[in-house]
Amino acid sequence: MESDTNEKAAMKNRITELELAQSKVDELKQVFTGVAARAEGVYQEYKKALAALGAEPLPLPEPAEGSQVIVQLLDWMMSKFEGLGEVMSVANDNAASVSFEGLVGNLLRAGAVDLVRL
Repeated sequence: MESDTNEKAAMKNRITELELAQSKVDELKQVFTGVAARAEGVYQEYKKALAALGAEPLPLPEPAEGSQVIVQLLDWMMSKFEGLGEVMSVANDNAASVSFEGLVGNLLRAGAVDLVRL
């Protein structure tokens, strides 16, 4: 009889543990769904940032399933940040060149004749 009582108590504890685990699984599923839903928003913001620099991104990969959606999104973001330095470098070079040409043009129009010798 005592053995049955102990067995029932152990079963109830196990059921409680499993219910808690299921609750955590459901919570994680919601997180994965939320990340997948926001991936498109991240992509659109990235696209806007590149457009301001005169560049266009490659398409966002098709969403993965379950926990892989987070890994896929983070991998995609890392790959984009790796190339962002190069895009910024080209944009900075172009901005410096345009600024310098504008400055020299303004100085020439203002009568700085010494610049013509350069």
